[in-house]
Amino acid sequence: MPPSGADGALALGRVVFDPVLIVTQIVVLQAVFYLLVGGAFFLFEGSLLPTTPSLSIVFNADLLDLHTVVGVVSVGVFTLAAVAMAWAFLAVVSRSKRCLDHAVTMYTVHTLLCTAAYHFPTTLDYWLLILTNASGLTLLSEYLCMKQELRDIPIQNPDERHGQQASLVRQKEQEMKEIRAGGAPRSGSPGAPAQQRRSASPKREEV
Repeated sequence: MPPSGADGALALGRVVFDPVLIVTQIVVLQAVFYLLVGGAFFLFEGSLLPTTPSLSIVFNADLLDLHTVVGVVSVGVFTLAAVAMAWAFLAVVSRSKRCLDHAVTMYTVHTLLCTAAYHFPTTLDYWLLILTNASGLTLLSEYLCMKQELRDIPIQNPDERHGQQASLVRQKEQEMKEIRAGGAPRSGSPGAPAQQRRSASPKREEV
């Protein structure tokens, strides 16, 4: 099997550790995540969001308060972004075994950026949102990736396989019955040429 760019190089069914590819996947997923979050905030500006979107609404964990309009909209935006990211994981990661690692990495990087921009998040609403979104993203992306992996594996119909095995068994039984009865095996069977040679020998002696 040739190397696969979706999950580190795949050589002969074995995943080869490729740090450059892993870092690239992390950067791409993080960029897509913030594009989705920022686009959703600008989409809701004026209708649901009473303030102009800014970096503070993305990286200030204190704004994730379910008792305010901004907080409720922010929770909804991050949740929608987590759902949409499952398809980004399918396109970039493509392996169900890697989804948990990338989901944890993505939200860990987001927490570090929140800490660098403002302070370390300490609110309960923030951590409940992060844990819920990370869990949902992992489950949905694993389901999508696993569905794609199973589609790529050719699976033979069990009834067809059993039918082929039963046909071979019946053919062998018929050949054994013919041998026991002293008859010549059917043409194409291994014993046919030898039986024909034995039946032709007396004719040569009579001549």
